[in-house]
Amino acid sequence: MYRPEWFEWRTILPVLLLTFSIIAVLVPENGFSRQATASPPVAETASGEPERITLAEALDRFQQQSLELQVSHAQAVEQAARAAQDRAYPNPELELTHEPLFRGSDRVWEAYAVIHQPIEWPGHRSTTREVATRTAEAAEAGAQVDSLQLMHQAARAYIEAAAAEAHLTAVETALRLFQQADTTYQRRFAEGDVSGFAVEHFRVLYAGYLDQQAAAELEVADTRRTLNRLIQADPDEEMLAPVPLDGVEAEPPTLLEAQALAEQQRPTLMRIEAEVATAEAAQRAAQQARIPNPTLIAGYKRQSDGFEGLLVGAAIPIPIFNRNTSQVRAEQARLHAAETTQRLLHIEVNDEVRAAHAAYASVTDRRDRIAAVGGSPDALLASAQSSYAEGEIPLSDLLEAAASYADARARDIDLTSEQWMRYFDLLRAMGDTP
Repeated sequence: MYRPEWFEWRTILPVLLLTFSIIAVLVPENGFSRQATASPPVAETASGEPERITLAEALDRFQQQSLELQVSHAQAVEQAARAAQDRAYPNPELELTHEPLFRGSDRVWEAYAVIHQPIEWPGHRSTTREVATRTAEAAEAGAQVDSLQLMHQAARAYIEAAAAEAHLTAVETALRLFQQADTTYQRRFAEGDVSGFAVEHFRVLYAGYLDQQAAAELEVADTRRTLNRLIQADPDEEMLAPVPLDGVEAEPPTLLEAQALAEQQRPTLMRIEAEVATAEAAQRAAQQARIPNPTLIAGYKRQSDGFEGLLVGAAIPIPIFNRNTSQVRAEQARLHAAETTQRLLHIEVNDEVRAAHAAYASVTDRRDRIAAVGGSPDALLASAQSSYAEGEIPLSDLLEAAASYADARARDIDLTSEQWMRYFDLLRAMGDTP
């Protein structure tokens, strides 16, 4: 059977070689498979430690680079621009008309040049401007609500990352003692100095701390990624880590001061206030729309017989079928809903401030009472190591001290982290930044 020449191998071989050469150049080394997304590298200093930033530095990076914050600001600008557009005065309309008329061989024509200008009554124009202005204010207050929420989210992510690293440090400190004791237990068991039960009990505890270490390492990686996602715009930038976690040193305001500050600066209250003002202006605009706005007409007319001149007129809608009644009722319902929401928000904000203030006072009192009792996990572990080195306590007591150290450090870390979170809750309830 006849086959065209392009099927012959002498023709196909050069084409295949050229094709595979192009593929070898364009396709990456791992072929057509999707490349796995690797985690960004951790920024390291000369000592090998990750670059650490304070809470203030993290929040400063958030304000400069946060993509979520940029989206919120862009949406606020969009709404404000649309509201500003609503304040613009209606444009005039130019109408050009040419009317030719025929009767047999006779031909006449008329030409018009007319301008139509909608005119708003003085009260209508001021109300339209007020609606637009209040809408822009509500959009700006909404952006402040989003900005405050996102900033507190970044602050909480920072504390969670710092607490995770503190937990990992505590577990690793206790685990080092268990790793050192592992060799000792194996040697003493071989010598018949300890029982099999003691060895198995030690191995169960040892395995538990190994598991805690793995879980703590995963928590550090997760919280660090979350923090960097919030404070850095580029996911390929080197990761940053928080500084060691300390307690809250700022003195919070009293309950009455906190409630007063919330009434003055809480963005949610500012937004609902602007929404109530917008609804009031929109209701007035709906009522005024029942009186239609006229349109003034002015132009020039010319005829084929030589007659020409100016023309003036006016047009006004006649509210027979549409009197805007339903729109008025809708705006009245909108205003009622906004005013009710405003009263509800004032109650909720007041309760939120009370709850946040009480929670922060409670956790601070718990930390103060524990501090008054005394006792330091670091001092406990150091004393146990010293006593074991001098032969005053057995190895089992040293490991028990290591376990007590890990538990006490976990309690202190959780309490310090909770104090920060409660402090942020109080600031957020007052409408303040971290």
